[in-house]
Amino acid sequence: MTAPVHFAFDTGPLGEGATGAPRPGDVQAALLDLLQTVIRMSGGEGGLMLLEAAGGGPDWTRTITHNLSPAWQAQIETPDSRLRRLVSSGGDGPAGWRDAELGIGAAVPVILADGRRAGIILLTGSAPVEAPWLDDLGHVAGRLLQVQTSYAVSRGRGRELAALNKIAATLTSTLQLDEILTSTIDGIREILNVEAVSLLLLDEERGELIFKKTLGEDPDWIFQYSLRAERGLVSECVRGGRPLLVNTVADDPRFYPEVDGVAGFKTRSVLCAPLATRGQTLGAVEVINKRDGPFDLHDQDLLVSMTASVANAIYHSRLFHQLTVANADLEASRWEVVRSRNTLRALFDGIPHAIYIVDRDYRLVALNRASAQLAGADLPAPPPAELLLAAGQPQTNRADAAPGEKNPFGAFVGQVCYQALFRRAEPCVGCRVAETLFAGQRTQRAERRWGQDDQVAEWDVSTYPILDEHGQVAQAVVFVQDVTEKRRLEVSLAQSEKLAAVGQLAAGVAHEINNPLAAIIANTQLLKRELPAEDERQESVQLIALASDRALQVVRNLLDFARQERYEFAPTDVNVSIRNAFALAAPLLRDPALKLVTDLAPDLPPVSASLDHLQGVWLNFLLNARDALAGQEGEIQVISRRQGNEVHVLVADTGAGIQPERLPRLFEPFYTTKKSGQGTGLGLFTCHRIIKQHGGHIRVDSQLGRGTVFTVVLPLPAGAPV
Repeated sequence: MTAPVHFAFDTGPLGEGATGAPRPGDVQAALLDLLQTVIRMSGGEGGLMLLEAAGGGPDWTRTITHNLSPAWQAQIETPDSRLRRLVSSGGDGPAGWRDAELGIGAAVPVILADGRRAGIILLTGSAPVEAPWLDDLGHVAGRLLQVQTSYAVSRGRGRELAALNKIAATLTSTLQLDEILTSTIDGIREILNVEAVSLLLLDEERGELIFKKTLGEDPDWIFQYSLRAERGLVSECVRGGRPLLVNTVADDPRFYPEVDGVAGFKTRSVLCAPLATRGQTLGAVEVINKRDGPFDLHDQDLLVSMTASVANAIYHSRLFHQLTVANADLEASRWEVVRSRNTLRALFDGIPHAIYIVDRDYRLVALNRASAQLAGADLPAPPPAELLLAAGQPQTNRADAAPGEKNPFGAFVGQVCYQALFRRAEPCVGCRVAETLFAGQRTQRAERRWGQDDQVAEWDVSTYPILDEHGQVAQAVVFVQDVTEKRRLEVSLAQSEKLAAVGQLAAGVAHEINNPLAAIIANTQLLKRELPAEDERQESVQLIALASDRALQVVRNLLDFARQERYEFAPTDVNVSIRNAFALAAPLLRDPALKLVTDLAPDLPPVSASLDHLQGVWLNFLLNARDALAGQEGEIQVISRRQGNEVHVLVADTGAGIQPERLPRLFEPFYTTKKSGQGTGLGLFTCHRIIKQHGGHIRVDSQLGRGTVFTVVLPLPAGAPV
């Protein structure tokens, strides 16, 4: 017996086949046409053609028949029929196939060009069919089978290639997973010529099949969820990581309809392949019910190659989705960082004290608005913090500011701190930043400097280390706090407390002295009246009277100091108060060596003041100027001027001047520069307190040997004429 051979060709369903001229590549039609021609030429009643299948023996789904009787049809369909037994035995040459009982008139083997048998043609009839061309007919049928099969295979490969090109175009043109899967699964269904294709995916976390969708004849997917994936052909395919081919699922105990079947389909055959890529199994693709016969190894190889593309598409789509989600999270985080940075920026710039960060080379890394203003920078007003945060607009003073970011202090960043901020060629005197940068210590120091308004400013300077990821000091934060006002308030508070204590003491002492002093004065007056004028004791009594008067004045000064005076403010002409003071002091200023000069501005607007108190201030300054001349030839000058929204009154003398070290204490109570017994130390203190109650202040300029100038500054009320 000649060895069998297997050809993969399109035979179509069992039956009579099509009529008319066969198309190229239509094997079913060509062989049916040949069978009909043989029956007609031999005069037989009917016939059938059995084709060999892989593994030997006829494959009953590869049977072509024409004009068979019902009895013959029964022989074909009955599992244990005489015809099946005869075919199973293979016969003994063409003569061995003849069987009068069955009604086989002739048997013609289908011989290929290489001599192998591809099948057999049986002609039915009650009498044997004898014809010399029957042997040649077998070779003709074999040649026809080869030609048509080759053409069919070529046409199938072309169809497969077109479908694969379509799938490849989809894979390279989009990252939308649904579009990729729909196109790919539809292409698999077309290439393998099956009724349905199912896609089953694994749960990424649990590694179990949880999702299935099937594409059949309709363009819509059939979905199925919550699969029980511990059983079934597909589950074994996924777990084993290898394809499975089952042409008769009814005979396979592994078949599990809930997983392997599809709603609305009667599953006959299944071919499945895992979706595997980069060492991961993502799921499986299952094709169901091949239309033109059983699945074969070519179908399996083709499916495996296509599932590799599907797996890659799913993998890349998931990566793209993860990247999209990660990018969205990153964008959200970026905006959160921007908002946080803007919040910190607003807080950083809102701190009224100077804060800046320097590296180990003393170069500025960051600084706030107060630091830039400390250096005299003219900066625009910052935007409101709520607008800055709402807009999410980054504002920075970093050296690495990105293009487009605002950098209002960029001129300072990167410069050496003592050069950029303080215009020095070397580190500041007493600077302790080095202790922080190189020893990691927190430091604090006090510093006094001249401010831009020529006033002494007091600062507290603190430094703090910033550590890098290795715990080493990389930068230092310098915090400069202007404590001038704080110190002034502290001094003022201490002064107030001291004044309160001194005032209580002064009031008590004054009251205790006042009574015996009154008795002394009264008795002195009695003695003056009772003693004759020529009595030599009159001189002693006069000395007692003068000493009593002086003591009485001291007591009055003490009481005035301790008493909380009431001020009655009214529009006051400063020049009038000065003239009144000159009138009161005139008897005390009559000295030929003394020259009085006044230069009062005629157009001074009135100030809100207490006239009596202002007169007392001018009187005190005039008498102090007289005392400063000490009877020597000199000049006292009083000038009044308007300076903007202020009235300035200058009282100058050409006396000996005041030592610089005494100037800071001039307005302290009980402090005097006069000789012992010539002053109480309360005059300038009282003047200072009065002017302060008027909202003004006093400046002192003095040079030894040239004289002293007291400048009283009084504010003009709002709405004063220009």
